[in-house]
Amino acid sequence: MRSFRLLTVLAAVLMVTTLLTSVTVVWASPTTPAQCDPGKNCPPPAQGALIAITKTASPTSLPAGGGNVTYTYVVTNGGSVPLTSVTVSDNKCAPVTFVGGDANANGMLDISETWTYTCTTFVTVTTTNVATAVGTAASGIGTSATATATVSVACPPTVANCTPPPTCPPGTVPCPTATGTLCVTKFNDLNGDGVWQATEPTLANARFTITPAVPPASQLSPATGKVCWTVPAGSYSITESGTLTTGAWVPTTPTSAPSTTQTVSVAAGATVNLRFGDHRFTIDHFACYTVSPTGLKAPFTGIGLLDQFGRRSTSAVSRFTLCNPAQKTFQGTVTKVLNPNAHLVCYRPSPNQTSVPPALSTVQTVDQFGNDVLQVVKPIELCLPSSKSLTDKFLPVPTTLDHYQCYSVKDLTPHAYGPVGLVDEFGRMSASVLAPFAICAPVQKTYKGRTTKVLNPIDHLVCYTIESQAAARPVWIANQFEKTPLKTVRPVELCVPALKRVLKSPFSG
Repeated sequence: MRSFRLLTVLAAVLMVTTLLTSVTVVWASPTTPAQCDPGKNCPPPAQGALIAITKTASPTSLPAGGGNVTYTYVVTNGGSVPLTSVTVSDNKCAPVTFVGGDANANGMLDISETWTYTCTTFVTVTTTNVATAVGTAASGIGTSATATATVSVACPPTVANCTPPPTCPPGTVPCPTATGTLCVTKFNDLNGDGVWQATEPTLANARFTITPAVPPASQLSPATGKVCWTVPAGSYSITESGTLTTGAWVPTTPTSAPSTTQTVSVAAGATVNLRFGDHRFTIDHFACYTVSPTGLKAPFTGIGLLDQFGRRSTSAVSRFTLCNPAQKTFQGTVTKVLNPNAHLVCYRPSPNQTSVPPALSTVQTVDQFGNDVLQVVKPIELCLPSSKSLTDKFLPVPTTLDHYQCYSVKDLTPHAYGPVGLVDEFGRMSASVLAPFAICAPVQKTYKGRTTKVLNPIDHLVCYTIESQAAARPVWIANQFEKTPLKTVRPVELCVPALKRVLKSPFSG
């Protein structure tokens, strides 16, 4: 009986030992999927943060003197947790710019995502550079990875007495030139598009300054509009200054973001030409005042309008503002009045007008306050060229100023504008410029069988709300709608000449 019990106990111990041995083998030893059946006690996958990066260059080879190279970085998550604070840097290229890949826009590099970055630089000699990707898991554990790319640059001819580039051996042919030529041309951008057409004249007396300085540090453009420098190979900035960039003038180049400064790289033996365009406005600044009375004896109906946003018909149901041409002083620059006899009287349209312009049209504007991106919302005013008298008489209606259809806007790039000084027929005032609220496009108007065509399709108005004080004044106005006495109440707007470029427009008619 004792033998039987002893055997039973030994058998039980042996069975437990066998089970323990089996469990230990299953959790500890599988190294490939083939060794682990998911239905039989497989261990969990390894947890942790792991970032990966690959890097490519385009092009991978350049002629002697070098050129621009664009690096592309592809970053992935090889771990099992999302990564935050992901950055990519390059030891020989900056800035590295994120292109896209955050599919769910949560700011984390998820396991399923692939993020792409780029960087462009000017390479003059054979170069191998290192990119580093860094990320952090929610646990605070960091991870990093690196990738390299090599761009080869052909060796220029050299002789024993010349110092070749670091990656090139001495030779026996003449030394290469170490300099290039940088030229700039100043032109009158009549149509404001930032491109020099054959019909657009050059401009003299524009001052151009080069940085880093190369003698002469600055030059004044002659009648041909063109000045040049002989420069060592490298990167340079050219800045335009003088009266052609202020007052009634605004820069139009480069077209993507008009500026008085352009930057360019010049290779040895190369000639680089830059164009600097500026546009001169032929319409005035306007200080606009609310008026009384605002009501009309009867609405002006059957008005047909056609501008760059589309075609519509409307009615004018009330008066809103009287706009005086005004001399403006801003940041020390005085812009004088061009046509003191051409005013604007603005009317509010019927809320039931047809063919409202397409929603979400987006435009870039350039005026003396700088560059703005505006989203066009809806028409809010129709401004007619009008005469104005301070005595009890009506003057002839001006024929040199356009009609304007004004649209409310949303400013997508808000910034501060500062105070301005204004002088008009009512006197002198200081105004605080707050924000753009409307863009006014020159418009063809048809009313009572008479069509008034656009005179100047290039120059628009951007109207800003202002805060200022002025005394009420009685006036007598005349335009294609009416002749009537009015009284100005208070200044509410400053309308500034501006260029407009459509960035996005659903209009197709």
